[in-house]
Amino acid sequence: MRYDAPGDDSKNLNEEYVTFEVVVTGTLRGYSVEDQSGHRYRFPDRAFAEGDVFKLHSGAGYETSTDLYWGASGVAVWNNDGDTVKVLDPQDQIVETFAY
Repeated sequence: MRYDAPGDDSKNLNEEYVTFEVVVTGTLRGYSVEDQSGHRYRFPDRAFAEGDVFKLHSGAGYETSTDLYWGASGVAVWNNDGDTVKVLDPQDQIVETFAY
């Protein structure tokens, strides 16, 4: 995870990201990621294989098999002084959480 992008985070949003490793083959449809302030990103309906690794960038961009984009603009998502990353299932139940 890179929560503190080089320079002004709000002007360098694609260098602020969370890296995920997929633990079960399947789709992430309905799953989401949320920070401690309640900012939420819903994953697209895409299939991933166990072991796939991808980054979720805070800014906007062209999605690939290894890079997804939150779509934030002008404001960083992750706090530089600490935050919590929550992964929620389609029923909005927390399935994974970590703090930095």
